[in-house]
Amino acid sequence: MGKTYQRLEWDSTFFGFPVASIIQSKLPIPVIRQTLEELREKGFRLVYWASLMDEDKIADELEAAGG
Repeated sequence: MGKTYQRLEWDSTFFGFPVASIIQSKLPIPVIRQTLEELREKGFRLVYWASLMDEDKIADELEAAGG
């Protein structure tokens, strides 16, 4: 699997801290966790994700992963 996110330059400049967007709209839970951890380690403070996954299920998983 390739890169799962991209840095958002305009948003990062506007907010004054690193902002990213998760590129794919559907990802396995372990990949989401890994991506969030990688972003956290790189100093990203805001991450957008337009998900097509079941909102109830994914909300719990994202919260458990620190999202």
